Amino acid sequence: MRNLYQWQDHFQSWVACEANKRRDDHSRYSALNRSLRLFARQIEKEPGGKKLIANVLPGFVLGASNAAEPIGAHYSMAAAKKRLHSDYNRIRMLCDKGLIKNSAFERSDGTVSRMLLDAGRVDQIAYDLDRAVHHWEFWKAFRLPSYAIEQLICLEVIEGITDPAIVALRNEAMIPRGELDQLTHSIKRRARKSSPPSSAQSLRVLSHEFGGRLKPWGVIWKALINGDLPFWTRREGSSTQHILVQPEAWANFRAMPFDKRSFPDFPFKTFMNNCDLSEILNLQPKETIAIRQAGLIEPRVYKLTLRYEVEDVLHLAVRYVSTTELMRRSGQTKKIVIQRLEDGGVESSSCLWERAAAEAAVLPS
Repeated sequence: MRNLYQWQDHFQSWVACEANKRRDDHSRYSALNRSLRLFARQIEKEPGGKKLIANVLPGFVLGASNAAEPIGAHYSMAAAKKRLHSDYNRIRMLCDKGLIKNSAFERSDGTVSRMLLDAGRVDQIAYDLDRAVHHWEFWKAFRLPSYAIEQLICLEVIEGITDPAIVALRNEAMIPRGELDQLTHSIKRRARKSSPPSSAQSLRVLSHEFGGRLKPWGVIWKALINGDLPFWTRREGSSTQHILVQPEAWANFRAMPFDKRSFPDFPFKTFMNNCDLSEILNLQPKETIAIRQAGLIEPRVYKLTLRYEVEDVLHLAVRYVSTTELMRRSGQTKKIVIQRLEDGGVESSSCLWERAAAEAAVLPS
């Protein structure tokens, strides 16, 4: 009687066992597949049959021949594509790199007729993708560029999803949604409850003095959370626009760099988006249009978005400086800065100035 109540578990175990036996024999595996589908369609015609099959063989529910469900320990390529919301080429790339174990059945001419992918591995990748936060959500929450995510992971401020398969599919390191929520909570918890002094300024304004390099957001954020950099928040926000810091306290972190070479095994991305570009150059996002039109940098279009090579962005930042950065570093108004630039005969390209000549003309020696 006890076995009778456990027949569903026994049946699922039998299916998994039979599928595993036949995984290297395409014809036998296909035969099992067809038999199970025929069995499912017959049972579904009976009262309560559809619910029963949904519990026992969820991949064979009537009309779900393309469902992202495995047979036993494997997914077909079609099911894996649906499970991972990806295409054949990208999943095949993961298989070729050894990031997903698979069994391939070849035709007489050497071409692949069918691939079976390890279900556990596919499910793990799908789970990580489902819980991952995209860079635009990170930007919306903190007004931090996507490269800041990499720094925060490297400095162990947050836990990252650095699975090589995820990086290969998304071309960047990602974080679980729970980490974003925890980071928001930490900022709100650490913020001082008293009224901010009149001299306090937002992180966004203070960061404009960084130029010619990646801004050390990981170092700054770690100091905020650890209590090493006192701060207040405006309207209980958690973004760089809302976090207020005393300039004299900020000065201690001004020269702290973030060196990628200290993390040789981390999969740093090789491209940046438009928000990253404007943030590094201390420009408004709309101002990057003029930069592209002037031919200062050439983007690539990827899925209707613009991407820039990291090296191209950093090369541009080293060569040119924005008016905003010069204002912040000199403490002068925009009118005075531009007047000094014009008096010094500094050449401008779009909304940027030649860095060496501009610094010589505006900044005190």
